[in-house]
Amino acid sequence: MCRGLEAVPIETSITKEIFLQNYAYSGRPVLIKQATSDWLALEYFDYHFFRQLYEKFPDSAEMVDSDCNFLRYQTEFLTFVDFLKMDDDKVKRLDWYVGCIQYFEVKTGDHNLQQVFYLRILTTLNNFFRLVVKFDHLEANCQLYLKILKSEFNQTKTLFHIYAGATVKRVMKELRKYYERPFFLPDDSVSSTLDWIFIGGAGPGAGLHIDVVDASSWQAQIRGEKIWTLVPPYECEAVCQQINVTVKQGDIFVLDTNIWFHRTEILEGEISITIGSEYD
Repeated sequence: MCRGLEAVPIETSITKEIFLQNYAYSGRPVLIKQATSDWLALEYFDYHFFRQLYEKFPDSAEMVDSDCNFLRYQTEFLTFVDFLKMDDDKVKRLDWYVGCIQYFEVKTGDHNLQQVFYLRILTTLNNFFRLVVKFDHLEANCQLYLKILKSEFNQTKTLFHIYAGATVKRVMKELRKYYERPFFLPDDSVSSTLDWIFIGGAGPGAGLHIDVVDASSWQAQIRGEKIWTLVPPYECEAVCQQINVTVKQGDIFVLDTNIWFHRTEILEGEISITIGSEYD
């Protein structure tokens, strides 16, 4: 996966066959340059675009909050609705960075329930990582913690009912008019029903963490620039090393966030907007 990897591979043009052979399910990250050149999102997406969109469907913004899908990071915004109501001076200062997880379509089958459940415990897991003082116990403790959480889920999954209202679906259908499934993904891969949006100004993005999601992900940099720092898993640290990569507007970064610990830093300049999702 990461043996001998001193830098993230960069592809300036790539076919589905090469992506499948070298990267898709290998655990190796890859940066694909200018992979979104024909996406309308590069022209239209900014803070005001999202504010106006959610103002049309206010119930959708409230559902983001009720389903714990707003990532406030180190901002003062308590809810996604608060974020959408910030004054114009603060918008211009860009002294904030947040994330939002949106469901395009959610069903009540076990697979989707499990996916949503894992996302909802992600914040708890990140807090758990910070409490572990000795790094050599991190992997074992986290594996035990995950085992307990999975056991609890299997015993109580019949109590979960996830509902994505018509309003949320309209929002996501509107958003997806501006971006599309990356061209290099294998034809038989299945895209996730979840889309991630990260938006904000220069400074720290997400702190060092590892995700608990179903599959590898792609992250498209719509505006601005972002540095990703990747730290290999504990069991690979003897043969692997930390690596950094700068993702610029129009690039797509592909990473298995279940394997690599990662953090982000937004560079000075214009607002950073990233759209992401999973594939399997």
